[in-house]
Amino acid sequence: MSADHAPVVMAASPDGGSLRALLALGLVLGGLLLDLCLVVLILGEGFAPARLAPGLAAAVALLGGVMLVLGLTLVEPRRPRAGLAPR
Repeated sequence: MSADHAPVVMAASPDGGSLRALLALGLVLGGLLLDLCLVVLILGEGFAPARLAPGLAAAVALLGGVMLVLGLTLVEPRRPRAGLAPR
């Protein structure tokens, strides 16, 4: 490789911000994908008792929701309250 076409290496931040953002994105996309697949199964007449048990559908919906909430929580971390002094 010549010096003109050197590969670009992105430096990771010391606090792991890029890893956190990547994990958050993966959780949000995974949760959306789970919920989307569940909706497609239900609307596509795949919700017959022999195909998808209602308990399994509830578990998948719950897992998708938890993944979405965790991912969004990682994207927007908590802010300290105004009345509390920082430690």
